[in-house]
Amino acid sequence: MARLPKIDKEALRRKAATHAMQIFQDYIPALKENLRVAIVNRALEGKGYSEQSLKPYSASYAKYKKALHLPTTPNISLTGELLRSLKVVQDKRGNINTGYARFRIEFDDEPRAWSNKVGLITNNLLADMIIKGTSKMPPRNFVNLSQEELKKIVDDTIDKGLYKREDIPVAVET
Repeated sequence: MARLPKIDKEALRRKAATHAMQIFQDYIPALKENLRVAIVNRALEGKGYSEQSLKPYSASYAKYKKALHLPTTPNISLTGELLRSLKVVQDKRGNINTGYARFRIEFDDEPRAWSNKVGLITNNLLADMIIKGTSKMPPRNFVNLSQEELKKIVDDTIDKGLYKREDIPVAVET
């Protein structure tokens, strides 16, 4: 009776992990888009990290937004330009870790007008100010994802494909 060769379990594990990584690569474009859409949709709902409500606007800013016929719940969307510029980039050092790939969030660096007191500012700098807060604005962390949110996005991407993008509202010219 012939003996079966001994199975190298560690080699088998490495081969399975490599195969899983190759399969996961096919999902990366859809995953990047789903991460972006999930962050944008959540921000438009006035939610941030772990689906927590973003800190409310000051009374004067809420009044200003109401005059423009825009929501008075924080949704990071006065003109929509900042959320439209949000990109998810694959990056080995990114802070969004799926286990198979890492990503980071970035915003474009094109200068834009932002209040007559400040002048030109980039979306990247504006996002940083919103996330970290300023002396006049509380921090509103709208880009980070909890492990539960990330797991749901990864699972949904593998199971269903692409998320539906919500339209980003823009200020009404008066």
